[in-house]
Amino acid sequence: MIQNGVGERPSEIPIGLRDICEKIHQVAEDVRTLGRFGNKRSFTLVSNAARIMTSEQSERPFRVYQDFLYEIRRGRNGRSMATLCAASIGKTKAITLNQKDRTTLVRYIANNGSVLTSEPLALLAAQYNIPTAETQFRDKFQIGRPIGLALLPA
Repeated sequence: MIQNGVGERPSEIPIGLRDICEKIHQVAEDVRTLGRFGNKRSFTLVSNAARIMTSEQSERPFRVYQDFLYEIRRGRNGRSMATLCAASIGKTKAITLNQKDRTTLVRYIANNGSVLTSEPLALLAAQYNIPTAETQFRDKFQIGRPIGLALLPA
């Protein structure tokens, strides 16, 4: 059940996103309670998300998903929230949403992050190597450069 008192009220969530938001809350609660994902599919979804976030994407669906995860990650507890979204909805569902619904979902996650986050979720984000904005920026500019020159400006 979507929790009231923090973030958006259920009546403010478009009908098409309510099931997704419920799923996000359910996965967050499972992680908080169990200290892990509650189903095997989540493991695969998060592993795929980490790979998509850390590599250049040439196909549109993968770029859309990558951009969506980057937008989620920009918010508070971003790395954990990107992990949660990957485990909850995955690429296929995320890319079938229209741009307006994806933006609404990003806003919903930003407004409800304090309810959704937990220490076990942060640990899972680290375990699955979901990149932080800082590590991804650093790694992006070190790819293909000699190790001794990695920290020097290009």
